[in-house]
Amino acid sequence: MSEKTKPSLSKKLSSKEALELAKRPEVEEVLNTRRGWWIIFTTEFQDEVTLRYLRGEKPSIIFRSHNLGPEILGYKRIERCIYHWASHPCDGRASRLEEEHRCYAELRKHWKHIADKGNSDK
Repeated sequence: MSEKTKPSLSKKLSSKEALELAKRPEVEEVLNTRRGWWIIFTTEFQDEVTLRYLRGEKPSIIFRSHNLGPEILGYKRIERCIYHWASHPCDGRASRLEEEHRCYAELRKHWKHIADKGNSDK
């Protein structure tokens, strides 16, 4: 009987894994520091993860949707990303998300107006 092995909480990346991650579109840069590999994700990826997390999705599901699940990154790294991105958003991310909310609200009003106008013409 073989048991499914669970990914460790804290995953140490090998050089090969780090180089593979560096090729990913979600990754801006991978740095080798004295404390291990440091992964810098793109702003777009950070924004998407933050928005989906704030909407209630689980972090591991969000990262897995990009094939970057805990099996690859480790639970601890994903947890730290979520903590930094969602709990302490940079001013730029916060303002981009607010602007996106405003745009969606305007679009909803616009489409509702068009739908109401179309219904009144019948």
